[in-house]
Amino acid sequence: MKVTEKYEICYPNPLNLKVGEKIQLFKKDIPEKWKGWNWCKDSTGNEGWISETYFKREHDDKAEIVKNYTAQEISVNENDKVELVFEDFGWAWCKKVNGEEGWLPTEILRDM
Repeated sequence: MKVTEKYEICYPNPLNLKVGEKIQLFKKDIPEKWKGWNWCKDSTGNEGWISETYFKREHDDKAEIVKNYTAQEISVNENDKVELVFEDFGWAWCKKVNGEEGWLPTEILRDM
């Protein structure tokens, strides 16, 4: 994939969650194109976005992690090339040529 515009990491202290961990969910406005993402807080107080594919709701505001997850993003410049590994609700897990991996918004990615 080719990157169409520069993207900088927004959250330098990303969530890193393991199966079985508990999180607290919060209501937060989100663009329609990213519905499926939820704001949460882990047991250490770290907050960030998580896709609903990674947790099972126990109550309206509590959930358990069902797949290991990291909110790690990557910074890229326009015209960088990345490998798309998978997509999730408008975001893509990508791998840079140098091996660095993380999330990017799909709207800045194009087929080469």
